[in-house]
Order: sequence, then C-alpha cells, then structure tokens
Amino acid sequence: MLASLPEFDAKAIIDRILTGDTTAEEELIARYQQRVRMYVAVRTSDPDYADEVTQETMLAAVLALRQGKVREPEYLSSYILGITRNQLAEAIRQQARRPTSPLPDDYDCAAPTGGEDSGLVEAARTEIETLEPGDRRILWLTLIDGFKPGEIAALVGMSAELVRQRKSRALRKIVERLKPLSRSPRIQRLRDETS
Repeated sequence: MLASLPEFDAKAIIDRILTGDTTAEEELIARYQQRVRMYVAVRTSDPDYADEVTQETMLAAVLALRQGKVREPEYLSSYILGITRNQLAEAIRQQARRPTSPLPDDYDCAAPTGGEDSGLVEAARTEIETLEPGDRRILWLTLIDGFKPGEIAALVGMSAELVRQRKSRALRKIVERLKPLSRSPRIQRLRDETS
C-alpha cells in the first residue's frame, strides 16, 4: 500500500504545511496514518481504541508541523513515531483513571454444560473466591475478558511483570487445591504449565 505513494520529500511537505497548504497535510496523513495505525494496533486489542489513538496522533502531528516544531525534517518519521508513543501512553493512562464498577455479589458464571464435571467446576469457583480480590480480578481479566498482562497492568496500576507473577501464583494455588479432586489430563496439563 505504501509503495503506491509518490516520492516523499519531508522538507517540502513541512514547508508547504507551514504555508497553510491543506493538500500537504493530507499527503502527510496518507503517508503515515497506516503506519501509525499498525504500531498502535499491535499494542492494543481494541480496533476502536487503535483508531482513536491514530486519529489523535495524526492531529497532534499536523498541529506540531503547523507550529514549526520539527527542526530536522529528515527525522520526520521518528518524530511522528514519538508522538504516537506519547499518545498511546496518554490514552492508556486515561483509561486506567476511568472508574470501574465491581461485579455484583450475586454475579455468577453460566452453569457447566455437558461434558464438564460440575463438582470440579463448583470446587474451582469456591477456590477462586478464596483468592485475594486483586488476584481474583487479575484472573478474571486474563481468563474471561482476554486481556494481556500489559493491559491489565494499566487497568490495575501495577507493572506487567507483577501481573504475570500474581496470575501465575493464583493459578498455581487453585491447581494445587484442586489436585485431589481430579485425575483428568486437563488438570495435569494445567498443573504442569504452572510448575
């Protein structure tokens, strides 16, 4: 897709933007928007979130160019990537500051379907309830909502490494406590993975 774009002269584009040429702004956006979108998309699982950060990045880049903030035109790509990193970090910080509401006390998962051992499922639920609330939330965000450790870290205000450690310890506790209840290969495999 980028190969079909015409030859790009960063200095000329910057000079044209400084004179108020909106066509130059459109060329800049056509040149960098897809790159920025890909950079953000690989760091988040929400396409709408990636689109929002991409738009904010392109707006910030155009405004910075209009104000003449780029001193070295040959490093325009690096400059825009820096704006992208900053916009993404700010978006993650804002998302982490949004208030979340806890799940209601009477909230429960769906009943086990055919093929599952309901006694084991109930025992697992009981064991999960004995975990600390923070560990329970990390497990929920990981196993049910499908978040990655970095995303959970931003939501709960801790490092991604600490999220990984707490998830691993919580899983290990649950597997160890359920070990006497099951001889199934699934539990054995999970036990082996957490060891």
